[in-house]
Amino acid sequence: PRRARPSREERLSDPGERAVRRLDGAPRSEVLAGLRACCGAEPWVTAMADRRPFGDLPTLLRAAEEAWDELEPADWREALEHHPRLGGSDLAARRFEATRSLSRVEQEGLLAADESSRTALDEAQRAYEERFGFIFLIRAAGRSFQEILSELERRMAHDPETELAVAAEELRQIGRLRLEWLFGSEEGEGG
Repeated sequence: PRRARPSREERLSDPGERAVRRLDGAPRSEVLAGLRACCGAEPWVTAMADRRPFGDLPTLLRAAEEAWDELEPADWREALEHHPRLGGSDLAARRFEATRSLSRVEQEGLLAADESSRTALDEAQRAYEERFGFIFLIRAAGRSFQEILSELERRMAHDPETELAVAAEELRQIGRLRLEWLFGSEEGEGG
């Protein structure tokens, strides 16, 4: 049987819906700062702030996809600059202040890796950065250390244009996951 649409009172009692409504009503400067924690590309942040009000998480997520689809490769590179290297070696840097807590959650499996594994990852990331000119980025949440290292090695075979597009897709996934974490329900819709 089809589930009845929740009443307005039930929807307003959803913590995720309340969070989205707070975003809708917040001053623009706060909205911009909050959205930068999800994506560092300023055109995306501005486009999202301009698309308010959202009203609910599905609408917010659709708007995020639409705003992402409007970005150019230069915007993807800007977003990449707002992510620390995997493994936490530069996570404390001031420039990652807006995303530090989310990056720690996403990378908790990597941060717990032993020293030799972290060294191997650092060396592989340096080789990647030399080849492509930007950091290796992957949606780390829910992935094992070995999966991430294997994916880095596999992606080294890409040409630079292909790899930038792959990294952009990872950015899109990370942004969506962060929006779900920040504006989803307490049950962790994005979990």
